[in-house]
Amino acid sequence: MYSSRDVWSANIEDGPQATERGLEWDIVSLGFVFLEMATVILGKSLVEMRAGMKITRPGNPPKDEVVYSVALENGAIDRWLAVLESIPRRNPRRLPERFVQLSRNRPTYAKEFLGAIRGMMLAGRNDQYPLEWALLWQYNVPFVISGKHA
Repeated sequence: MYSSRDVWSANIEDGPQATERGLEWDIVSLGFVFLEMATVILGKSLVEMRAGMKITRPGNPPKDEVVYSVALENGAIDRWLAVLESIPRRNPRRLPERFVQLSRNRPTYAKEFLGAIRGMMLAGRNDQYPLEWALLWQYNVPFVISGKHA
């Protein structure tokens, strides 16, 4: 569920380049975990998030499951990020107090916060510095630490 498609689809027969695991693969997986955390911080449930990301695997019986890398490729994650981005404007009472304050002082905060997570999920095998963008964002935008809700 959390692995990049490149990680779980690579075979030994594909050669060493296909099976090498670098930091970028960890960043992708961590991005998926951060997406789940952002979903909960912004007052939504993982059940709601995953409902639009299910794929059916062939089998007897067929099995519905969520594979985040597939959801990223088919646009389901981008659609979910748009839902999350609209929450601070529509229903700020569901948010942690600190997130509301940051959003008030910086109207683009939610978009930047979610954009950093999206950047992590898109970290590629050829990215030389996969953490650079996320770290830059972290130092320029305060993070929500408090779990208290407004």
